[in-house]
Amino acid sequence: MAATTAGPPGPPWAADTLRLAVDDLQIDLVYRRVERPDGHAELPNRMFELLLLFLAEPRVLHTRTALFERVWSGVVVEDANLSQSVWMLRKALGPERRHWIRTVAGSGYVFEPPGPVEALAAADAATPAATAAPAPPASSRHAAGYRLMAGALAMLACLAAGVFSWQQTRGAAAAAAEAPIAVALVEVGKHADDDSGWPARLLQAWLGWKLAQLPEVTVLDEADLASDITPLKPVILLLSSGQSTADAGEAFLRVRLAADPGGEEFQTELRGPAAQMPALVDELSQQLLARLLPGRAKSQWPTLELDADSARDYARVHAAVEARDWPGVVSSAQQVMHDAPGFGLVRLDLAHAQARLGQTAAAMEQASLARRLLRPLPDEAAQLLQAQELSINPRRIAQAAEAYGALVRQHPGRPGLALEQARLLVRSGNAEQALQILSGPAWERQPTGIQIGRQLGLAHAGLMRGDPDSARSSAREAARLAQMAGSGWELERGHALMMLGQAELNLMRTDAGLVMLEQAARQFEAAGSPVNANYMRYQAELVQSPDAADSPMLDTLLGEARRGGYRNVEIELLRLVAYRHYQAGQHDRFRERLDQAFAVAREAGNAFWQHQMDLDLLNEDVMLGDLDSAARRIARLREAALQGDRASWVAHFDAYLLQLRGLTGQALAVLEQHAPADAAIDAPAEISALAAARTACVRTGLFLQQGDLARARAELARCGAAGHPGIAIQARLLEAELLQLGGHGQQALAQLDAAATDMEALALQGPDQLWLQLARAALLSRSGMPDQARHLFDEVRTRAGESGHGWMLALAETGLAEAAAASGDWDAGERHLAAAWHHVPDDTWTLARRLEQVEVVLSLAREEGDRASELLARLDAQAHLLKDAPAVLEVHSLIPARTRSDACREHAGPLLAADKGLAGADLSWLTAALPSPDDRALALADADALAER
Repeated sequence: MAATTAGPPGPPWAADTLRLAVDDLQIDLVYRRVERPDGHAELPNRMFELLLLFLAEPRVLHTRTALFERVWSGVVVEDANLSQSVWMLRKALGPERRHWIRTVAGSGYVFEPPGPVEALAAADAATPAATAAPAPPASSRHAAGYRLMAGALAMLACLAAGVFSWQQTRGAAAAAAEAPIAVALVEVGKHADDDSGWPARLLQAWLGWKLAQLPEVTVLDEADLASDITPLKPVILLLSSGQSTADAGEAFLRVRLAADPGGEEFQTELRGPAAQMPALVDELSQQLLARLLPGRAKSQWPTLELDADSARDYARVHAAVEARDWPGVVSSAQQVMHDAPGFGLVRLDLAHAQARLGQTAAAMEQASLARRLLRPLPDEAAQLLQAQELSINPRRIAQAAEAYGALVRQHPGRPGLALEQARLLVRSGNAEQALQILSGPAWERQPTGIQIGRQLGLAHAGLMRGDPDSARSSAREAARLAQMAGSGWELERGHALMMLGQAELNLMRTDAGLVMLEQAARQFEAAGSPVNANYMRYQAELVQSPDAADSPMLDTLLGEARRGGYRNVEIELLRLVAYRHYQAGQHDRFRERLDQAFAVAREAGNAFWQHQMDLDLLNEDVMLGDLDSAARRIARLREAALQGDRASWVAHFDAYLLQLRGLTGQALAVLEQHAPADAAIDAPAEISALAAARTACVRTGLFLQQGDLARARAELARCGAAGHPGIAIQARLLEAELLQLGGHGQQALAQLDAAATDMEALALQGPDQLWLQLARAALLSRSGMPDQARHLFDEVRTRAGESGHGWMLALAETGLAEAAAASGDWDAGERHLAAAWHHVPDDTWTLARRLEQVEVVLSLAREEGDRASELLARLDAQAHLLKDAPAVLEVHSLIPARTRSDACREHAGPLLAADKGLAGADLSWLTAALPSPDDRALALADADALAER
C-alpha cells in the first residue's frame, strides 16, 4: 500500500454534489457536517477537509507528513493538531464507526469504510427533518485583549469580557458543566527567587486544585502537553508574575490563553501590592473557572485566606508537589500550617504526601481536617474530596472504591476517576473487576501519570489473580514510563520494580527477582520512603535464608505497618513469613504465623485475605490428610464466589479430592464448569495462562486414570506450554506416566531423568519439592527401579513425619511398601503397608488400590491364595464400577495367561479394548520378586473363576 503524495487531487464526485453517503452515514457538503442515524456533528474547516481527503482516497495509507502538507498547507502547526483532529473526527463518526480510521503505528492513517463512498442524487440529498440544518454560522470572530491598571475590580470586569469573547469560540457544546475539557496551567518565565514568582505559582495551585476536583476536567502538566497524549484539545493558560520595574512595592500577575494559529486568544494583567495578591488570585481563579466552565459559574468555593508571607511559603509547598518531592512537601508544609492553620489546601497536599510515604495515620488526620476546612464546595467536588479521604484510610478501601465507582457512573469516561476506582478495587481484592476497567479502549492516549497508574494497577491485579506473566509485562512498562517521566516518579518506579521482582519470584526466577527487589529498595530510598525500602530488602532476605523468618527486622516492619494502619502490609508480611516456614517444613510455625495473619484480616474485615488464607489452609488440610476438613473448606470457598486464580485453585482441590475417590468423571465436570476444555487452549480472560496450564495438568492426570491416552496427550500439550519451571517439571512427570501406560518404558525413563535434572536446577524446597519427589519416586518403582525409589520415599517420609503432614506420609509409606514388595523384602513391605493404612482416610480409591495391590503380592508371597483371590475380586469389581481402565488391566495382569478366558476380555468391554494402547498397565514391576506366573496361578484359590470375572 503506497503512501499518498502531497497535493490534493480533485474529488471523485461531481462539483455540484451536495451530499455523500457511506454505509449508514451521510456527509453534508453544504453545511460541512456529518449526519448519523442518532444525530449530527458539525466539523471545523480543517477537520472537514481531512474527512474529505479520507473520503476521496479510501483504503490508502496517508502519512502524517503528507496530511500536514495537504490539509495544513502553508500553516505552521504542532504535530498534536493532526492527532487531535483524527480523534475528533472519529468522535464525529460515532463509536460504531471510529474503527473506519485505522492508525498505522509510526506511519499515518488509513480510512477503511465498510462500503463505497457514493454521491447522492438531489432527490436523495434532502436534509432529514431530525437533523435540519440551521443557517451557516458567521465565520468572523473578534479577538479581545485586556489590561488592568486601575485596580482589581476593573481588571476582573475586563477579564470577564475578554474570556467571554474567547468562550464564544468554544461552541455551545462546552457550555454545560458536564462537557469534558482538558486544561493546562503553565508557569512561564519562572524565577529561582520565590519572591518574584509566587503569585503565579499560587494561582496555578489554587485554580489547579479547583479544576482537579471537577470530574469533567482533566488537568495536564507540561510533560503531558509535550507528549500529545490527551484525546481532548487542551486549553492552555500561561501564567507569569514578578516585581514591577516601575514600582518596587508593586507585583504583577499575567494570564494569557494560548490559542491555535488563526484562533482567538485573550490576555490580562493585574498589578498591586504584594499584600493584595492572595485576594486577587482568589477572585481571578473564580472568574477563570466560571469562563472555562460556564455551567460552574454559580459554584461556591472556599475563600483563599492567606497573607502574603504564608502565600510565599505555600508556593514552596506547591513547587515540591509539582516536583513530586513528597519529603519536601512534608517538611515545607509545617510552616504554612503554623502561620495559616485554617488553610485547607496545604493540609490536603500534606495528607497526599504522607500517604505516599506510608505515614497513614498522620495522612488520615490531615485529610479529615482538610475536608472540614475546604468548604463550601460544588457537590461533585465535595463527593470527590470525600472519596479521596476514604482512599487514604486502609480500613475503608472498599468504601472508597464504591465512592469512586459512583463518581465514574455519574461521569463516565473520566480516566482519572476510573483509574482510582480500579486501584482501590485491586487493594480490596477485586482484581477481576479492576481488570475490566483497566482493559478498556479508553486508555489509548492519556496523561503520563494515568498511564503509569494504569500499568501499576494491571501489574497488581495480575499478581493477585495468579498471572505473573501479565504482571511482569505491566510492571516492566510501568517502570519504563516512570523512568522516562524522570525526577519525582521514584515511588511509582519503586512499586513497579517491586511487582516485577515478585512476578519473577512467582515464576521461580530467583536471581532476577532478587535484583528487582534491590532496585526497588533503592528507588524507595530515593523517594524518601525507608519503610518500603526495608520491606523490599526483608523480602529478599526471606527468599535467600529461612533464618530471616526470625529476623528482628520483621518485628520492626510489623510495628511500622501497624502504626501506619497498613493492615494489608501487615497481612502480607505475616503470610510471607508463614510461607517461608512452610518451605522449611516447619508446620507449627507456619500455622502460627498464618493464624496471626488471619486474625489481622478478620479484624480489618478484609474478605480477600481471609479467602486467600482459607486457600492456604485448604492446602494444609490436604497435606495433613484431613480430607473432611478440606471438603468443608471447599464448600465455604465455593459460596464465596471467588474469581480468577483463586477460583482455579478451589476447582483443582475439589477435582483432586474427587480423583482420590476414583470419581474422575465428576472431577472433570468440576473443571469443565470452571474452565471449559476448549477454551483452555487460549486461556479466557477470566483465567490466567498459568491457571489454564495448571488446569490442563489436572485434566491430564484424570484422563490417565481413566486410561484415555489420546485426551491425556492433548491436555498434556497445554499443560507443558506454560513456561513455568515448576509446571514444566510436573508436565515431564505426567508425560513419563503417559509413556509408561503406553508401554514405552525407555522413553518414560528419559523423561524421569530430565525431570530430576530440572528439579535439581530449580532447587525447590519444602512441600513443593516433596510432591514432585513423590510422583517421581512412584514412577521409578513402576520402571523397575525400586531401590532408587526407596531412597526418595525415605526422604519424604522423614520430612513429612517431622512436619506432621499425614497425607504425604501416607503416600511415602505406600511407595515404600510397593518398593519393598517389588524388591522381595516382604517384612519391610508388611511394616510399610501397616504404617500406610494408618494414615489413609476412608473412601480414597487411588491410594487404597495401590495398598491392596501390595497386599495381594504379599499374600501370594505367603502362599495365601484365598486372601489374594478375595482382594483381586474386590479390586476388579471396584475398578469396573469406577471405570478405571488401568486398574482393571493391572488386576488382570496378575491372572496367568493360561487361566484367562475369552469371556474375560469380552466382559470387561471397552475398558480393556486393545485400541486404548495401555500396554504398560500391568503389575509386572510389583510382582518381579514372586515365583513364575505359572507357579503363582497354583497359589490362587480359584484362578479360573477370577478370570471369568
